[in-house]
Amino acid sequence: MSCLLHSLSLSLLLLILFPFFFFISIAAQSNDTRYPSCLSYSCANITISYPFWRLDSETPTQFCGYEGFGINCSNNVPIVYFGSDSYYIPNINYESKSIVLVDYDVSPVVPDVVCPRVRHSIDWGDMPFNFWGQNVNLSFHFNCTGVPDFAREIPCLSNPTNKSCVNSLNFEPENFNWTVYSCDDAVVTTVLDVFSSEMALETEFSRALRQGFEVKWGRTEGCEKCEESGGRCGHNNSTTELMCFCSGGAITMGHCKDLCQSLVHVPVHTDGMNELLYENYTDVLRKGFILEWQCSNCVRNGSGRNWVVKAIAGVVGSLFGIFVMGGIWYILRRRNNKKKRYYGSSYMSRNISSYPSSITDPEKNDTYHGVQIFKYRELEKATNYFDSKKELGDGGFGTVYHGKLKDGREVAVKRLYENNYKRVEQFMNEVGILAHLRHRNLVSLYGCTTHHSRELLLVYDYIPNGTVADHLHGEKSKPGSLPWITRIKIATETASALVYLHASDVVHRDVKTNNILLDNSFSVKVADFGLSRLFPTDVTHVSTAPQGTPGYVDPEYHECYQLTSKSDVYSFGVVLIELISSKPAVDITRHRHEINLSNMALNKIRNDALGELVDPSLGFETDYEVRKMINAVAELAFRCLQNERDCRPSMEEVLEGLNSIQNGGYVKEKEEDLVLDDDGLSLKEYSQTMSPDSVAIAWSTSTISTSGG
Repeated sequence: MSCLLHSLSLSLLLLILFPFFFFISIAAQSNDTRYPSCLSYSCANITISYPFWRLDSETPTQFCGYEGFGINCSNNVPIVYFGSDSYYIPNINYESKSIVLVDYDVSPVVPDVVCPRVRHSIDWGDMPFNFWGQNVNLSFHFNCTGVPDFAREIPCLSNPTNKSCVNSLNFEPENFNWTVYSCDDAVVTTVLDVFSSEMALETEFSRALRQGFEVKWGRTEGCEKCEESGGRCGHNNSTTELMCFCSGGAITMGHCKDLCQSLVHVPVHTDGMNELLYENYTDVLRKGFILEWQCSNCVRNGSGRNWVVKAIAGVVGSLFGIFVMGGIWYILRRRNNKKKRYYGSSYMSRNISSYPSSITDPEKNDTYHGVQIFKYRELEKATNYFDSKKELGDGGFGTVYHGKLKDGREVAVKRLYENNYKRVEQFMNEVGILAHLRHRNLVSLYGCTTHHSRELLLVYDYIPNGTVADHLHGEKSKPGSLPWITRIKIATETASALVYLHASDVVHRDVKTNNILLDNSFSVKVADFGLSRLFPTDVTHVSTAPQGTPGYVDPEYHECYQLTSKSDVYSFGVVLIELISSKPAVDITRHRHEINLSNMALNKIRNDALGELVDPSLGFETDYEVRKMINAVAELAFRCLQNERDCRPSMEEVLEGLNSIQNGGYVKEKEEDLVLDDDGLSLKEYSQTMSPDSVAIAWSTSTISTSGG
């Protein structure tokens, strides 16, 4: 009964508010003639309307619209300028506040462009534009001495000595150094991602450039008061002042609230009307006025019946409205319950009810998804206004800074790139996943800003000792600084974190040594969940476009677009090889068949040449125990790197294997488990008659498990 009353009360409220919102929406969508100074124009196939304005109009000294939003249409070709750069506009969507831009040099309106060349990177300075929609970044390099394997040569811009090329930034290896190719110029531009793959995009980059990219505009600085008071923002070029165009044609230098908005006629009693009326209008209003009515027998003449009919019709109409709005509310509630069942099942085991509701308004509460809400100014001061000296690293979605909060806590603040159209999706994904995960080897999320904040910021526990990549082949790498016992510990703890994630129906999707942080005791903290995917509990895989870092991406995921937990297993296999070899996952200075570390490792293992892969500082040739452990880990990595996911072990099996190796369980002591060679000697006896560096594992197909999971 209480649910029914709640439904009826909600429906009645919606019924009351419905006419109000209806008329508001009609007013917003109609051709508003209240602003005679804010005109609309047609230019080619687009409409130039507020906040855009006609740059080549007859009123160059003042305009109604945002500064910098002027569109030149002198040749019936809409062009907008950012500094000295020109962009052609094929489409403007005022409903979504988005605009498609094409670099003028490569646009369809420029004839005879056989080989389009982008001459500048995208830079709109302080303009309130953000990338939006399905965009992808292309990197052009001109007049180079050569072309790397991950890039595509541009034949029409190349000659035998100087090469020009293009590549997607998603394919460019991390920290790749272009200086070895001595290119004259480099330009990064953005295009709409309308191709089936990025390879196709690079092949047909000319057509991609002509389609441009899509951005979303926001409100320019200083226009808030004007628009909130019902006006439209403009500018006066001669006085360099903001102008506010108000309804009725009035123009102010501030906002419209101080103008007379309406005229009201009020009748008053004639008694007391004199020359002091306007000085004593309050007393006159208090005297009121007199009404005279007629028709004392209205009921007998039928007026009463009309009133009753109208009242009944009003009640019936109201009940019908309540019924309709109640039906709408019921449908919306069912949809919401379906979403809760879909996403909520994976969190039940972690008692999500202990966290504050994620549907509460974060602006009115100090938590969001159960984590603290930080103010932008607080984090800005904590990082010394995002000082470049405090940068800890950057990735595809943002830069991480070291900061110190007022309470003394040291934190890592992740600042998402403002011009990345996926920033909100990535932000919500990372908060939603990390807020409900608790594991000793996962990085702790302290809090975040809200989507109403000036920027999207994530606040993590500060892990002071860098990443595994730093210690293996980065700025912290030194021979012998990371002994084998530490490396096997790192592998085991990372596997433990991934097992926990998979048990929580979460696939990390970007497992790599750059995302494995180390504290001062070299304990692991797995980080960066921006690409993670939450799995429904009743499916085995999710079809999605491949994402991740080159060198770590599961080849079957890349080929079949099916993400599973085995995709993390493959990436972890690359991590194991990095721990063995101290080599990066991708290195274009290596032989073309060994650029990817995974290919290099598989070839070395198959050819019994593991010693050529192992970091010499680990003691592989001198320490027999280390050699046995590295051999066992290499075998495990070999299984993880199988192309077919069904041939790879699960993360639980990987963790079990690593624990066994770490505890010495990989040594088979039972006589019936020993393998005899041609002379009747067991491997154990054979190792005692030969030097340790002559022992090698026979990598036969019988050692490869085909366990699924």
